[in-house]
Amino acid sequence: MSKVYVVVKMWNGLVDDVSVHRKEPQGLTPIDEDGDNGNFIYHTKIDEERTTDNLEQEILSALKINRDVNWIEHDANDEFDNLITFVKTLFSRYRGNN
Repeated sequence: MSKVYVVVKMWNGLVDDVSVHRKEPQGLTPIDEDGDNGNFIYHTKIDEERTTDNLEQEILSALKINRDVNWIEHDANDEFDNLITFVKTLFSRYRGNN
């Protein structure tokens, strides 16, 4: 089993960057009370058979969906809530909790 940390960096209410780390990232600014700026950190243990490449591809696919959202017509907070739900479900699958 490996522990993986996913950092979702927010800037002005939008996803600015997503990174995956084998070691717990240090010194990151936590997300602010509005959820507009800062970093969310998710961590989980994954089987070695389930590679970080697979995990990366699934997260990138979700981010590409958000890239194509018309932000004038959609609330960024709702979209980010959907992304959070997706990431939690993704990690649950990788933990084997289906």
